[in-house]
Amino acid sequence: MNSRAERNRHLRTVVPFGYLTTRQALRSGGFTTHQIDNLLKLETLVAVAPGVYRLPDTVMSWEGLVASLQRVGVEVTVGGYTALQMAGFEHYLSLGTGERVTLFSAKPLPPWSLTAVSDVTIEQARYSKLFRECPAEADLWQALTTKGQPNIPVRTSRPELAWLEALHGVPQRLSFEHADNLSESLSTLSPTRLQVALELCSNVKVKRLFFWFASRHQHAWSKTLDHTKFDLGTGKREIARPGRLDKTFLITVPESLHGPA
Repeated sequence: MNSRAERNRHLRTVVPFGYLTTRQALRSGGFTTHQIDNLLKLETLVAVAPGVYRLPDTVMSWEGLVASLQRVGVEVTVGGYTALQMAGFEHYLSLGTGERVTLFSAKPLPPWSLTAVSDVTIEQARYSKLFRECPAEADLWQALTTKGQPNIPVRTSRPELAWLEALHGVPQRLSFEHADNLSESLSTLSPTRLQVALELCSNVKVKRLFFWFASRHQHAWSKTLDHTKFDLGTGKREIARPGRLDKTFLITVPESLHGPA
């Protein structure tokens, strides 16, 4: 990279359009500290946060943010109701301004990543609140794109895993009624992947909600999963307030949803 033109061409390969990068990644890509500082002085690179950069013509999207994190080695997955939306099950979330995107990770995300994209709220969720270990089963994840960013694939929870992740937000971030509409649409889930995800899940509330919705909608896959084979804990759990106690799974649910669908 002896000439400025060569450096700029190489820069486009290290930092594709729509992505962020870090000083460490640039150094790994062959740029010296002196060259990086010059790129910043010439505004060929723009600082987003200390040690984090973008190209000057890049407009950041949340998909680009997630792909950038994954590209520089941060283990992060699009999950929950965002992943359900990307897979075509979620019809209530907007792809426009003010949307919320749920990202799952084993460790805290870099602080700059939570505010890097305007008009998008990044909701960070930790695997430790849901699973006894970070899901390592490859078939529980897939690479997906959105209509807004068809050229930027991001690692996303498959619907079977995403459904459990979404249930963790009931009723604070996802209402019972909304979750009920979602559950009704989940007729094509894989019982094999559900079995794996449930075996990894350590959250009693999530598992009870999962089997309560499964019992309510009676999809074909629900007949292959026996709730008595899973640890659902003991005692009653107040989830809906006010609510009516479901005597099978010992959780309170809205009066309007009590009983079969």
